[in-house]
Amino acid sequence: MNPTTEPAPSRVQPMTWPTWFAWVIVSALIPVFTVLSATAMGKEVSRSAEHRTLILNGLLAAAVPATLAPLLVQGIVLKRVLPRLSITVWFLGTLLSYALWLGTALHASIRGPLAIGFEAEFRLQRAAVIERIHHTLTVSRILDLPWGSFLVSTIVISVLTSPIPACLLGVASGRRRTTLTFLGASVVATAVSATVAQIYHMTNDPPSLEQWALNGQPWSRRLQVLAGRFGAGAIWGAITAIFVVLMTRDPADAAAPRDHVLALHRTGGIAAALIAPVPLAMLAPLACYFVRP
Repeated sequence: MNPTTEPAPSRVQPMTWPTWFAWVIVSALIPVFTVLSATAMGKEVSRSAEHRTLILNGLLAAAVPATLAPLLVQGIVLKRVLPRLSITVWFLGTLLSYALWLGTALHASIRGPLAIGFEAEFRLQRAAVIERIHHTLTVSRILDLPWGSFLVSTIVISVLTSPIPACLLGVASGRRRTTLTFLGASVVATAVSATVAQIYHMTNDPPSLEQWALNGQPWSRRLQVLAGRFGAGAIWGAITAIFVVLMTRDPADAAAPRDHVLALHRTGGIAAALIAPVPLAMLAPLACYFVRP
């Protein structure tokens, strides 16, 4: 008698609510840790400071893990849905994608589509600041701001920086169309979360236009910025999770067809996942209100 062999694990596992929450939290922490990293890198240390070299090395040691750790945890969470995903390959691929984005940001002064995109964001923020100074920043005024060029540039930059992670996820899933699904999820989520982040900036009195570092700001303002970044990242995670929920619905229904009504493969769970970005968008302004002096 031939010994029985266990079937090979599926390339795609259903998303559960614990995985959903883990993905949203990790996605929310990525922009927060990016702000903390930028703050550490932008910290000015006096040349006459005692142990200046030690302080600079300490800031660098704090900035690097703050930037890299969320990417590693993100891969760990994704592996619960895509068992064949290599965490090392994911980490290196997303790191390369982030380096590409950083390179475009550092060279935004060069004329070209990406430079025009960063200029569109600046024009949107400047127009909002002018309206705020004149106390005319109403809902209708916000809708009249130059959103078109900003959204187009945001989508273009997302399309240019998302293919590497999308390809990695597509290969791990073993499905040809999955790459386009993940790419579309990233683009849609980026556009929505970027819009929400801009509205946070407009309504929470930003000290300067799109300042990532927190140096020189009062602690109440720092907490407000971090709350806004956390909220925008959570929205990005919740929207991308919707695509994964829909993609894994059939395997989940086959595995547990009579699961509870709010399971993510059931109609109630899908509805909850679709609605989730709305309350998440409201949490950041609420947090900002409580931390105000």
